[in-house]
Amino acid sequence: MASRKPFQIKQRHRKGCCFRLAWLGLMKSTERMVMVHGIVNGPDNTRIPHAWLVGENFYYDVVSDRFFTMDDYIHCFAAELCKVYAKDEAAVLLHTKGHYGPW
Repeated sequence: MASRKPFQIKQRHRKGCCFRLAWLGLMKSTERMVMVHGIVNGPDNTRIPHAWLVGENFYYDVVSDRFFTMDDYIHCFAAELCKVYAKDEAAVLLHTKGHYGPW
């Protein structure tokens, strides 16, 4: 797991804001990472759309504000990757689509 945050996202209420928080984290980060849009198990075990960040040695869940290894993240959330976005692509998509996702 990563020992430090490569960026800081200040937000008290995170639930339901994963797409916006992941986009903000990607834009603020100085480290090489990508944003993932996918599907995870929600709090009641229903499958829900979700966004998270992936760096070289970590997965960062923006809603729980926690770092994971890839295996731990996939195990904890039954994460299923749908689409991966680099910083430049995510910036263009926000501008053209007018929302943070899912795209």
